[in-house]
Amino acid sequence: MKLSDFKVLTFDCYGTLIDWESGMVAALAPLTDRLQRPVTRNEILEAHARHESSQQRQTPYKRYRELLAVVYRRLAEEWNVAASWDECLRYGQSIQDWPAFPDSQETLQYLKGH
Repeated sequence: MKLSDFKVLTFDCYGTLIDWESGMVAALAPLTDRLQRPVTRNEILEAHARHESSQQRQTPYKRYRELLAVVYRRLAEEWNVAASWDECLRYGQSIQDWPAFPDSQETLQYLKGH
């Protein structure tokens, strides 16, 4: 099979091009740094996934940035940490800063040639 055998390729950006897990963990640092006990990366991601999927079921048409703000609020409540709504909104806006995987740009340039 060759790339030229296809007219269209589709793929998900988050997890394929964007390292969303690292982006989330970094953007949650203002919250997790205030916890009474340290939490592992996996604990952070599992809690985030739980709240994100719950919120997506409740509000399936909510914009992702807005959904993330609600997730931040829920994480703060779960971890018993005060968080302002502005802080929650900043987390929702953080997706623009989530890093691409190191090979994303090179791979997209390669695909562009086909």
